[in-house]
Amino acid sequence: MENILLTEADYKDKYPPLGLMKISTYHKFRGDNVVYSRELSNKARNYFSKIYITTRFSFHWGKTKELINFYKRNFDAEILIGGIHASINPDLYKKEFGINPNIGSLKGDLTPILAKIRNDEFLSLYIDDIMRYGIDVLPPDYSLFAGKEYSFDKILNDNYLIRATKGCKRNCSFCDVKKICEGYISKLPISPIIKYIDKNFGEKNNILFFDDNTLMSSDFDSIIYELKEIGFAKGKRSNGKTRTVDFNQGLDLRLLQENQLDLINSINISPVRFAFDDILMKDIYISQIKKVIEIGVKNISVYVLYNYKDTPEDFYERLKISIDLNGLNDCRIFSFPMKYVPNETLDRKFIGKHWTKRMIRGIQCILNCSHGIVPTKNTFFKKAFGENFNEFKKIIHMPENYIIYRRLNADNIKKWENEYKNLSESEKDIAFDSISAGKNKINYHPSGNANILSFLDHYKNEAI
Repeated sequence: MENILLTEADYKDKYPPLGLMKISTYHKFRGDNVVYSRELSNKARNYFSKIYITTRFSFHWGKTKELINFYKRNFDAEILIGGIHASINPDLYKKEFGINPNIGSLKGDLTPILAKIRNDEFLSLYIDDIMRYGIDVLPPDYSLFAGKEYSFDKILNDNYLIRATKGCKRNCSFCDVKKICEGYISKLPISPIIKYIDKNFGEKNNILFFDDNTLMSSDFDSIIYELKEIGFAKGKRSNGKTRTVDFNQGLDLRLLQENQLDLINSINISPVRFAFDDILMKDIYISQIKKVIEIGVKNISVYVLYNYKDTPEDFYERLKISIDLNGLNDCRIFSFPMKYVPNETLDRKFIGKHWTKRMIRGIQCILNCSHGIVPTKNTFFKKAFGENFNEFKKIIHMPENYIIYRRLNADNIKKWENEYKNLSESEKDIAFDSISAGKNKINYHPSGNANILSFLDHYKNEAI
C-alpha cells in the first residue's frame, strides 16, 4: 500500500476536481491510502510516494506555482502534474519545474486493478471502454472529500458528475479543447457509472455533464434514450424533487437539428445552456432560440464571450437580443458574460483589440450587482446596461463607485452626465483615452482643456 496525495492550489471553485476524483478511484482500487488536501502537508518527507497536482486556469498560476515548488522542495515523492493549464502550456511547466505534465486525460496502467473491474457488477459492463480510455472513464470517488467542507459541496451532493461525450471537432480560435482532447468520442458509458455511484455513495438527484460538444455526437439520440431509461425523462422526480440534466458546457446551437428538439424536450434539461460568442451568429441564434422556446423550454442560459475579437457595440447587441427574446411563451433567458483570457497567459490582464481596461472593469462593476448574470427583466437591463449602445458606452466609462453605488452617488452621477454631455466628440475621445487604463491611472493630457480636466476630477477618488 502506498500513500497518495491529490492536491490543487487553494482557489475558490464551484466544481470539484473530477480528474482527481477518478485518480482516487484508481488508487483505492489498488489498495492505496489516498488523501485530498488543499492545505500544505506537514507529513514526513518520504510519506507520500506520489503527489498528483491538478491545474485549472491561467489566473491560478501564482498559487499553483507556489504549491508545486513547495512539494518539490519538501517531499521526495514522484510529482505528477496535469489538468487544464498544464495541458495547454506543457513547455512552461517543463521549463519552470523540470516536469513533463500529463496532457489531457490520464490513462494509467490498469493491470493492477483489472481483477477488481472484472468482478464489479457495474464496471464489468463497460470494461472495453475502460481498457480503451483508462482512468478517465472510471467512476469518480465521492468519498475523497469526506470530513471537510468545500465550496463545491452542494454540486457534489446533488449531482452525478459525468461525461456522455468528449472532445470537439470544431476549431474555434478562442477555444482550448482541441489542445487537451485528441479527436472526438461520441459516446461514453453513462448508466453503469450512475449505478456504481448509487451503490457506493448514494443516489444523486441530478446529472451534471462536462461534455465539450454533445450535439456533435452521432449517438445523441442514444444518449437521450439512455437518460430516460435510468429515470431522467421529463417529469421524473426523486424524493419529491424533479430530476434535472445539465449539459454544463453548453449545447452548440449551430448543430441543433429539428429531430433533436423533441429529444431535448423529452428530458428535463434545466437550464438549457447555449453560447452566443459572435454577432455573425445573430440570425442563427435568433432562429434556433425561437425553435427551442416553441417546444416549451422555459429556462435558457447563454454564455456570451467578450474581450476577444468582438467590439463593445456587438457585445451589447448580443445581450439586447436575448433581452428582447425574453417573455416569448414565458421563457427566461439569462446571459452569462464570459471575459476572454488566453490560457497561455499567466494572469487575467489581457485586453482585447477593441477594448480598454476601463471598459472591462465597467462591465465587471455592473455584473457585481447581479452576481455575474444579466437578469431577464428589460427594466433592469435598461438601467444597468443602458437603453442603447451609446448609453452602455457611457455607463462603462463612469467611475467605478458611480456604477456600483448608483443611488448613493445620484448627485455625482447627474453632475458627471451633465459634464459628459457638454464635451464635444473630440473631447470625449480624449477624456475616455485618459481613463482607459483604469482606476488610479488617469492620464492628464497637457492640453489644459478646462472641460476635460473638470470631467476627470470625478475619477480622483475612485476607490470603492
